[in-house]
Amino acid sequence: MKKNKFFRFLSVIFMFPWFSFADSPPPKINTARVLLSKLRGGDYAHAGDREAIDLVIQKAIKLSPEIIQGNSLDVGSGFGGTANDLYAYGFHHIYGIDIDEAAVAYAQKNYPRVNFLTSDAKNVTAVFEPKFFSFIYLFNVMYAIEDKKGTLQSLNTVAKPGAILAVFDYSDKGKGFPLMDLAGKPIYPIVTTTFQSDLIDAGWEVLEIMDLSDAYITWYENLLNTLSKEKDVLARDFSKEDIDKVEMIFGTMLKWLQDGSLGGSLIFAEKRN
Repeated sequence: MKKNKFFRFLSVIFMFPWFSFADSPPPKINTARVLLSKLRGGDYAHAGDREAIDLVIQKAIKLSPEIIQGNSLDVGSGFGGTANDLYAYGFHHIYGIDIDEAAVAYAQKNYPRVNFLTSDAKNVTAVFEPKFFSFIYLFNVMYAIEDKKGTLQSLNTVAKPGAILAVFDYSDKGKGFPLMDLAGKPIYPIVTTTFQSDLIDAGWEVLEIMDLSDAYITWYENLLNTLSKEKDVLARDFSKEDIDKVEMIFGTMLKWLQDGSLGGSLIFAEKRN
Protein backbone atom coordinates (compact mmCIF):
# COMPACT_ATOMS: atom_id res chain seq x y z
CA MET A 1 0.00 0.00 0.00
CA LYS A 2 1.46 3.39 -0.96
CA LYS A 3 2.24 5.81 1.84
CA ASN A 4 -0.41 8.39 0.89
CA LYS A 5 -3.03 5.68 0.59
CA PHE A 6 -2.02 4.32 4.01
CA PHE A 7 -2.53 7.67 5.72
CA ARG A 8 -5.85 8.12 3.91
CA PHE A 9 -6.85 4.69 5.23
CA LEU A 10 -5.98 5.75 8.78
CA SER A 11 -7.95 9.00 8.46
CA VAL A 12 -11.05 7.05 7.40
CA ILE A 13 -10.66 4.65 10.33
CA PHE A 14 -10.47 7.42 12.89
CA MET A 15 -13.55 9.11 11.39
CA PHE A 16 -15.87 6.40 12.64
CA PRO A 17 -16.84 5.97 16.29
CA TRP A 18 -16.77 2.18 16.30
CA PHE A 19 -13.01 1.94 15.85
CA SER A 20 -10.85 1.92 18.97
CA PHE A 21 -7.46 0.57 19.92
CA ALA A 22 -8.67 -0.15 23.46
CA ASP A 23 -11.88 -1.23 25.05
CA SER A 24 -13.95 1.65 26.34
CA PRO A 25 -17.28 1.69 28.13
CA PRO A 26 -20.28 2.08 25.84
CA PRO A 27 -21.84 5.56 25.82
CA LYS A 28 -24.71 5.95 28.26
CA ILE A 29 -28.12 6.11 26.66
CA ASN A 30 -30.47 8.97 27.54
CA THR A 31 -33.24 7.18 29.43
CA ALA A 32 -35.62 10.14 29.15
CA ARG A 33 -35.40 9.81 25.34
CA VAL A 34 -36.07 6.08 25.68
CA LEU A 35 -39.16 6.91 27.73
CA LEU A 36 -40.36 9.34 25.07
CA SER A 37 -39.88 6.80 22.28
CA LYS A 38 -41.85 4.26 24.32
CA LEU A 39 -44.71 6.76 24.66
CA ARG A 40 -44.63 7.34 20.91
CA GLY A 41 -44.80 3.64 20.15
CA GLY A 42 -41.64 3.57 18.05
CA ASP A 43 -37.95 4.46 18.02
CA TYR A 44 -38.40 8.15 17.32
CA ALA A 45 -38.85 11.21 19.49
CA HIS A 46 -40.40 13.80 17.18
CA ALA A 47 -43.90 15.22 17.34
CA GLY A 48 -46.66 13.47 15.43
CA ASP A 49 -45.04 10.04 15.40
CA ARG A 50 -45.90 8.03 12.25
CA GLU A 51 -48.55 10.56 11.22
CA ALA A 52 -45.82 13.18 10.86
CA ILE A 53 -43.55 10.80 8.95
CA ASP A 54 -46.34 10.00 6.53
CA LEU A 55 -47.12 13.69 6.02
CA VAL A 56 -43.51 14.65 5.31
CA ILE A 57 -42.52 11.71 3.12
CA GLN A 58 -45.64 11.66 0.96
CA LYS A 59 -45.37 15.40 0.35
CA ALA A 60 -41.66 15.13 -0.49
CA ILE A 61 -42.32 12.34 -2.97
CA LYS A 62 -45.09 14.39 -4.60
CA LEU A 63 -42.68 17.32 -4.98
CA SER A 64 -39.97 15.12 -6.52
CA PRO A 65 -40.79 11.42 -7.14
CA GLU A 66 -37.22 10.61 -8.23
CA ILE A 67 -35.83 11.18 -4.72
CA ILE A 68 -36.79 7.58 -3.90
CA GLN A 69 -34.02 6.34 -6.19
CA GLY A 70 -31.28 8.50 -4.65
CA ASN A 71 -29.52 8.71 -1.32
CA SER A 72 -31.48 10.03 1.68
CA LEU A 73 -30.13 11.62 4.88
CA ASP A 74 -31.91 11.65 8.24
CA VAL A 75 -30.32 14.50 10.20
CA GLY A 76 -30.66 13.88 13.94
CA SER A 77 -31.69 10.26 13.38
CA GLY A 78 -31.86 9.41 17.10
CA PHE A 79 -32.81 5.80 17.76
CA GLY A 80 -33.29 5.14 14.05
CA GLY A 81 -36.99 4.41 13.76
CA THR A 82 -37.82 7.23 11.35
CA ALA A 83 -34.97 6.38 8.96
CA ASN A 84 -35.97 2.73 8.97
CA ASP A 85 -39.60 3.64 8.20
CA LEU A 86 -38.50 5.07 4.85
CA TYR A 87 -38.23 1.54 3.48
CA ALA A 88 -42.03 1.30 3.54
CA TYR A 89 -42.15 4.18 1.04
CA GLY A 90 -39.67 2.59 -1.36
CA PHE A 91 -36.44 4.29 -0.22
CA HIS A 92 -33.39 2.00 -0.01
CA HIS A 93 -30.25 4.17 0.19
CA ILE A 94 -30.68 5.70 3.64
CA TYR A 95 -28.16 7.31 5.97
CA GLY A 96 -28.64 8.71 9.47
CA ILE A 97 -26.46 11.01 11.55
CA ASP A 98 -26.72 12.04 15.20
CA ILE A 99 -24.39 13.59 17.77
CA ASP A 100 -25.59 11.14 20.44
CA GLU A 101 -23.18 8.18 20.26
CA ALA A 102 -25.42 5.96 22.39
CA ALA A 103 -28.40 6.61 20.12
CA VAL A 104 -26.29 5.84 17.05
CA ALA A 105 -25.05 2.58 18.60
CA TYR A 106 -28.66 1.59 19.39
CA ALA A 107 -29.79 2.42 15.85
CA GLN A 108 -26.88 0.52 14.27
CA LYS A 109 -27.81 -2.57 16.27
CA ASN A 110 -31.55 -2.47 15.68
CA TYR A 111 -31.82 -1.12 12.12
CA PRO A 112 -28.89 -2.56 10.13
CA ARG A 113 -30.45 -1.66 6.76
CA VAL A 114 -29.67 2.02 7.45
CA ASN A 115 -26.14 3.46 7.55
CA PHE A 116 -25.85 5.33 10.87
CA LEU A 117 -22.90 7.55 11.76
CA THR A 118 -22.00 9.87 14.62
CA SER A 119 -21.78 13.42 13.28
CA ASP A 120 -23.38 16.78 13.75
CA ALA A 121 -25.26 18.44 10.92
CA LYS A 122 -22.75 21.23 10.37
CA ASN A 123 -19.90 18.74 9.80
CA VAL A 124 -21.60 16.52 7.20
CA THR A 125 -19.09 17.71 4.60
CA ALA A 126 -16.39 15.84 6.53
CA VAL A 127 -18.35 12.60 6.27
CA PHE A 128 -20.08 12.66 2.88
CA GLU A 129 -19.05 13.65 -0.62
CA PRO A 130 -20.49 16.78 -2.24
CA LYS A 131 -23.73 16.34 -4.20
CA PHE A 132 -24.44 12.95 -2.60
CA PHE A 133 -28.05 13.23 -1.36
CA SER A 134 -31.33 13.60 -3.22
CA PHE A 135 -33.41 13.97 -0.04
CA ILE A 136 -32.46 15.45 3.34
CA TYR A 137 -34.88 15.79 6.23
CA LEU A 138 -34.91 16.93 9.86
CA PHE A 139 -37.66 16.02 12.35
CA ASN A 140 -37.54 18.33 15.40
CA VAL A 141 -33.79 18.78 15.08
CA MET A 142 -33.25 22.32 13.77
CA TYR A 143 -34.60 23.78 17.04
CA ALA A 144 -31.51 22.37 18.78
CA ILE A 145 -29.09 24.02 16.32
CA GLU A 146 -28.11 27.63 17.00
CA ASP A 147 -26.18 28.19 13.76
CA LYS A 148 -28.98 27.44 11.34
CA LYS A 149 -27.48 29.20 8.32
CA GLY A 150 -24.14 27.39 8.65
CA THR A 151 -25.96 24.08 8.95
CA LEU A 152 -28.08 24.78 5.88
CA GLN A 153 -24.94 25.64 3.92
CA SER A 154 -23.27 22.36 4.92
CA LEU A 155 -26.36 20.37 3.98
CA ASN A 156 -26.49 22.20 0.65
CA THR A 157 -22.93 21.09 -0.10
CA VAL A 158 -23.80 17.39 0.23
CA ALA A 159 -27.12 17.78 -1.65
CA LYS A 160 -27.46 17.14 -5.37
CA PRO A 161 -28.88 19.87 -7.60
CA GLY A 162 -32.66 19.50 -7.36
CA ALA A 163 -32.47 17.73 -3.98
CA ILE A 164 -35.42 18.17 -1.60
CA LEU A 165 -34.93 19.42 1.96
CA ALA A 166 -37.73 18.94 4.52
CA VAL A 167 -37.59 20.71 7.90
CA PHE A 168 -40.28 19.70 10.41
CA ASP A 169 -39.89 21.75 13.55
CA TYR A 170 -41.03 24.22 16.17
CA SER A 171 -41.52 27.83 15.12
CA ASP A 172 -40.91 30.88 17.31
CA LYS A 173 -43.84 33.27 17.43
CA GLY A 174 -42.25 35.96 19.54
CA LYS A 175 -41.35 34.46 22.93
CA GLY A 176 -38.05 33.72 24.61
CA PHE A 177 -37.73 30.02 25.40
CA PRO A 178 -35.84 29.41 28.68
CA LEU A 179 -36.21 25.64 28.42
CA MET A 180 -33.82 22.73 28.00
CA ASP A 181 -34.70 19.73 25.86
CA LEU A 182 -34.33 16.09 26.95
CA ALA A 183 -30.62 16.21 26.14
CA GLY A 184 -30.20 19.18 28.48
CA LYS A 185 -29.58 21.61 25.60
CA PRO A 186 -31.31 24.98 25.04
CA ILE A 187 -33.93 25.24 22.32
CA TYR A 188 -33.83 27.68 19.40
CA PRO A 189 -37.15 27.39 17.53
CA ILE A 190 -37.24 28.53 13.91
CA VAL A 191 -38.12 32.16 13.23
CA THR A 192 -39.85 31.58 9.91
CA THR A 193 -38.92 34.83 8.16
CA THR A 194 -35.27 34.59 9.22
CA PHE A 195 -35.14 30.92 8.31
CA GLN A 196 -36.45 31.64 4.82
CA SER A 197 -33.63 34.13 4.33
CA ASP A 198 -31.11 31.61 5.68
CA LEU A 199 -32.35 28.99 3.21
CA ILE A 200 -32.01 31.35 0.26
CA ASP A 201 -28.56 32.53 1.34
CA ALA A 202 -27.46 28.89 1.70
CA GLY A 203 -28.51 28.06 -1.87
CA TRP A 204 -31.98 26.62 -1.29
CA GLU A 205 -35.21 27.66 -3.00
CA VAL A 206 -38.21 27.67 -0.66
CA LEU A 207 -41.03 25.59 -2.13
CA GLU A 208 -43.67 25.55 0.59
CA ILE A 209 -44.25 26.44 4.23
CA MET A 210 -47.01 24.71 6.16
CA ASP A 211 -48.30 25.84 9.57
CA LEU A 212 -48.75 22.73 11.74
CA SER A 213 -49.42 24.54 15.03
CA ASP A 214 -52.90 23.06 15.52
CA ALA A 215 -51.58 19.58 14.76
CA TYR A 216 -48.77 20.03 17.30
CA ILE A 217 -51.34 20.92 19.97
CA THR A 218 -53.29 17.74 19.25
CA TRP A 219 -50.14 15.62 19.16
CA TYR A 220 -48.87 16.95 22.48
CA GLU A 221 -52.25 16.69 24.18
CA ASN A 222 -52.34 13.04 23.13
CA LEU A 223 -48.76 12.47 24.29
CA LEU A 224 -49.40 13.92 27.74
CA ASN A 225 -52.68 12.02 28.09
CA THR A 226 -50.85 8.79 27.31
CA LEU A 227 -48.17 9.66 29.86
CA SER A 228 -50.81 10.35 32.51
CA LYS A 229 -52.65 7.09 31.86
CA GLU A 230 -49.53 4.92 31.77
CA LYS A 231 -47.51 6.61 34.53
CA ASP A 232 -47.81 3.70 36.96
CA VAL A 233 -46.73 1.19 34.30
CA LEU A 234 -43.86 3.40 33.15
CA ALA A 235 -42.66 3.73 36.76
CA ARG A 236 -41.66 0.05 36.66
CA ASP A 237 -38.97 0.78 34.06
CA PHE A 238 -38.21 4.49 34.37
CA SER A 239 -37.22 6.79 37.19
CA LYS A 240 -39.52 9.44 38.59
CA GLU A 241 -36.95 12.00 37.46
CA ASP A 242 -37.28 10.91 33.81
CA ILE A 243 -41.08 10.80 33.96
CA ASP A 244 -41.24 14.25 35.57
CA LYS A 245 -38.76 15.66 33.02
CA VAL A 246 -40.79 14.46 30.02
CA GLU A 247 -44.01 15.72 31.60
CA MET A 248 -42.52 19.13 32.44
CA ILE A 249 -40.86 19.76 29.07
CA PHE A 250 -43.78 18.73 26.90
CA GLY A 251 -46.33 20.22 29.26
CA THR A 252 -44.52 23.56 28.97
CA MET A 253 -44.37 23.27 25.19
CA LEU A 254 -48.08 22.49 25.05
CA LYS A 255 -48.87 25.64 27.06
CA TRP A 256 -46.74 27.71 24.67
CA LEU A 257 -48.47 26.12 21.68
CA GLN A 258 -51.88 26.82 23.19
CA ASP A 259 -51.12 30.48 23.95
CA GLY A 260 -49.69 31.01 20.47
CA SER A 261 -46.12 31.84 21.44
CA LEU A 262 -44.81 28.57 19.96
CA GLY A 263 -45.91 26.94 16.73
CA GLY A 264 -45.09 24.09 14.41
CA SER A 265 -43.93 24.36 10.81
CA LEU A 266 -43.07 22.11 7.88
CA ILE A 267 -40.79 23.73 5.32
CA PHE A 268 -39.80 22.28 1.96
CA ALA A 269 -36.94 23.61 -0.12
CA GLU A 270 -35.03 22.55 -3.22
CA LYS A 271 -31.35 22.93 -3.98
CA ARG A 272 -30.76 25.32 -6.81
CA ASN A 273 -28.92 23.95 -9.86
